[in-house]
Amino acid sequence: MTSEVAELRLAATVILVRDGIGGVETLMLRRNPASSFLGDHWVFPGGAVEEQDGLLSKPVSDDTFKRAAVRETFEEAGVKVDQNELVPFSRWIAPAITAKRFDTVFYLAASDSNGVDIDCQEIVESVWMSAEEALRKHQQGELKMMPPTLVTLIEINNHQHVSDILDTYRKNSIKVFKPKASKLGRQLVMLYEGDAGYQSGDPNIEGDRHRCQLNKNCWSYDC
Repeated sequence: MTSEVAELRLAATVILVRDGIGGVETLMLRRNPASSFLGDHWVFPGGAVEEQDGLLSKPVSDDTFKRAAVRETFEEAGVKVDQNELVPFSRWIAPAITAKRFDTVFYLAASDSNGVDIDCQEIVESVWMSAEEALRKHQQGELKMMPPTLVTLIEINNHQHVSDILDTYRKNSIKVFKPKASKLGRQLVMLYEGDAGYQSGDPNIEGDRHRCQLNKNCWSYDC
């Protein structure tokens, strides 16, 4: 790890959701294991904001993020999304220790598309699965994922139907996560605002918990 802080790039992600027999399902994509960024991790469709999306306009507008979200979803999964139907869900700003840093806006979008067409380069596998199943498979070590994906799936799993999720987030303000990376013994911890140790960056401080902790390649969320 160098002392230099990586450039913070803008990005956008779409959480495609549909009602399924086992609960609300999401479209999960597996990144190429050979990728230098999140290789073999399961993610939602998304990627960096580009000039064609309006990146050079200042300040960068919500429409710019949405255009990037729509474009990346089609490029990675072959799924067309209506920009006007995107519902802001959360925003994640990667900590300084991250090799490739992104300031990413997550959007929700309802979809019943079975016609997923991955690029087989950046993305090598896709599957619709319930949030509950994805969380279980992560804890069993079958699906690699990062904290933003984990926390998103936990929130989705708290709702019975897609309409419930969309109604909730159309009313709610977007949640912003600015993780602070720390260590608890040998385990990596990501602290979020609301955790007793967030301001100091010390995960040992007693009090409220709002964090993700890595243990044997699996993340757990404590809120």
